[in-house]
Amino acid sequence: MSISRRVATVIGTVAIIVGGSMIVVPAAQADWGYTPVGDGRDTCPRYSLCIWTGENFNGVGRRCYENISPGEAVSWLGTVFENQVHSAVNKTTIKITFLNYRGSNNWEEIGALYPGYDFPSGWPGATKADGMAYVNEG
Repeated sequence: MSISRRVATVIGTVAIIVGGSMIVVPAAQADWGYTPVGDGRDTCPRYSLCIWTGENFNGVGRRCYENISPGEAVSWLGTVFENQVHSAVNKTTIKITFLNYRGSNNWEEIGALYPGYDFPSGWPGATKADGMAYVNEG
């Protein structure tokens, strides 16, 4: 089944365009397989992407552990992470793009986190990020 067809079956999706790629933002974060993680960078398991509401990998933390396909995205609108992702670590093998919701189904790319990198604090997009996506660049 194609990615767009598989993602289109998710109830309550919103199609967005980022850098010429179509991204579908699911209405619920559970679609990416989120589980809680504790404080500290090392609580993020290998092959996972983890986000925290506080700086230095503290606060409310979640781990994304499902396989993510190009074009898939997740919205944080209405969750504790909306405009509150102050630290993250990417232990996956793909680049994750962070998105800001501008209203009227208008999403903008505000930064990316490459495999093996993290941001512990001071990220300018921390108070703007409303979701993230795996943008197919190729």
